[in-house]
Amino acid sequence: MNKENKQKNNKNQEITVHISYTTLLRTALIVLVIFFVYHIFDIIITLFISFIIVSTISPLVDKLEDKKIPRIISTILIYILFFFGFGYILSLLIPIFIRQIDQFINRVPEYAETFSSSPFLKNFINKENFQNLDYQRIITQNTATLGGYIKNEAERLIYIAVMFSLSFYMTIQKNAVKRLSQILSPKPYEKYITSLVLRIQNKMGKWLLGQLALNLIIGSAVYVILYFLQVPYALILAIIA
Repeated sequence: MNKENKQKNNKNQEITVHISYTTLLRTALIVLVIFFVYHIFDIIITLFISFIIVSTISPLVDKLEDKKIPRIISTILIYILFFFGFGYILSLLIPIFIRQIDQFINRVPEYAETFSSSPFLKNFINKENFQNLDYQRIITQNTATLGGYIKNEAERLIYIAVMFSLSFYMTIQKNAVKRLSQILSPKPYEKYITSLVLRIQNKMGKWLLGQLALNLIIGSAVYVILYFLQVPYALILAIIA
């Protein structure tokens, strides 16, 4: 009987959970940090890409500086070569794109005739369907969508401009990443954090250089093979590859 009474008493006992104020503050702080990071995610990505660019260019600029070439001149030359190469690729792609668009436009009457003979389209495209359309609502929605698209593209262009400007400035300033990490690091952990950031910078720079070298090898190999096979647009296909 005593054992049964003890078991009943144990079942009837309430379980109390104590949550300290420190735990609540930590949870609230984590939520606020996640919320903050979510709203500045584009800025974080911009800073990260700038860090990768600086990590790639800085070693080359350091070597040119050791050969008595001013740091600002070597940085400007590297950026000019980059934009020249990017512009050259666009100059190859744009004419092909325009030519294909022109070919498509010339075949539009043929496509229209094919589509108009389709029974499904004949049933779909009729006067009643067009009379029931709310044209004002469609125009308003499309205008809003177009406005949002233009706004997003403008924001991307701003982020790209900031990214290259920031990476250019940090490349000109020698050891900019090291100095920045020293400023942002707490004093007890300054040496460790600075060493860690420099190691990450070194690895990221080598990774990007490896990717560029790999792309160059693949593109060259594809171009040589397609050129000897006499495939049209061999250079464009090699760039895409």
